[in-house]
Amino acid sequence: SAAVARNRVEAMLQNTRIRLDVARLLLPLYEAENDVGRILRVLEVEIAEAPGIDDRLELLGRCATLAERDLGQPGKAYDYAARAAEESVGEPSFGQCVVRAEALAEAASRIVDWALLLERIAGNVVDDDERAELFARLGRLYRDKLDHKGDALAWFEKAREVRGEEPETLTAL
Repeated sequence: SAAVARNRVEAMLQNTRIRLDVARLLLPLYEAENDVGRILRVLEVEIAEAPGIDDRLELLGRCATLAERDLGQPGKAYDYAARAAEESVGEPSFGQCVVRAEALAEAASRIVDWALLLERIAGNVVDDDERAELFARLGRLYRDKLDHKGDALAWFEKAREVRGEEPETLTAL
């Protein structure tokens, strides 16, 4: 029967040698059925097998959109967007990924998780302007969303050390 055949094809997702081909075979079927859970599952396979960072970021963005819009799960959407932000360090799309992930973190009430992720990736940002902006963003998060004034001041001070006498940083200090 068709259900048995489909189950056998889906089971082939476990075979690492052919799982990308199987995922690409199943994706249109799942899209036609609007089965978002299964779409996300095969997109995860595509993410794992994507040849480049741009492809991975596009797929992570698509997953975030599906989770937020179609599943109504901002927490799951945040998880995808946070992965994209982490993986996009050093890429031209880093700023966009950060803005999207932060918005989803707020929608999912995951600001603490977001702040911890930003702290973890801050050391990987090599561009001085991006690093200073990330430090200032952390300062704003700690000041405005988490009400941790001491931590906020520490991050604004780090931003000032990188950026110099910048108005927002000086005002925050």
